[in-house]
Amino acid sequence: MRISFYIADKAVGATGFRAVWTEVKRKETCRENEFKCKGTRFCISRKLKCNKVNNCGRVSTGDLDKSDELECEIRKLLLIFFYSIQFVYFSYKA
Repeated sequence: MRISFYIADKAVGATGFRAVWTEVKRKETCRENEFKCKGTRFCISRKLKCNKVNNCGRVSTGDLDKSDELECEIRKLLLIFFYSIQFVYFSYKA
């Protein structure tokens, strides 16, 4: 692997850079604590799902596999809804 950094005198609005490294495993079956990327079929840590970073890499066409970031907002809304119902239930019960 080769990493190169280039600087420019006239970088407008540049505030630095961010490097992201994701350890992936290519195997048929992922462990319980892993997430299977839909496009690349990589296994990544389940902790990386919904972290606002595409950790699954690129498929053979060059497009990003964003499967680890799909359905994240729905999950968050369902959790909020679930906790709201619990709050109302226990408030009413008391």
